[in-house]
Amino acid sequence: MRITIVLAGALALAACGGDEAAAPETADEAASEAAATSVDPADVGLFEISSDDGGTVMHRRMADGTFTDSADGEDLGGGAWRRNEDGAMCFGQNQGDAEEACWVESEPREDGSWTAMASNGDTVIVRRVTEPDAAE
Repeated sequence: MRITIVLAGALALAACGGDEAAAPETADEAASEAAATSVDPADVGLFEISSDDGGTVMHRRMADGTFTDSADGEDLGGGAWRRNEDGAMCFGQNQGDAEEACWVESEPREDGSWTAMASNGDTVIVRRVTEPDAAE
């Protein structure tokens, strides 16, 4: 269950489609690439990620293209994030050789939350906790 929560929080449950050869080799390279491109301030901040199994992870995205995850005060790790050319949110983890995973996001609901869906059909509910200008 811990693995499910970590992966749901990181939004890294499914492989991202695209050219494998063009993907950065490490999460550090992905972070450097993400930092070199312009970041939409709306993508930066603290988010609460809720999975279907009831797990909740706090997910923080920084303007330098990195992210960290925590649950119940425990650090779950992090990696690099970016938006791909199709507008999906993509994450690469710094743990081992985990591949980048991309999630397609729905339009926000009335309460401000939205759904993110992986290519394998897994979904999570995302809710912003901090406003973009209050985030790192």
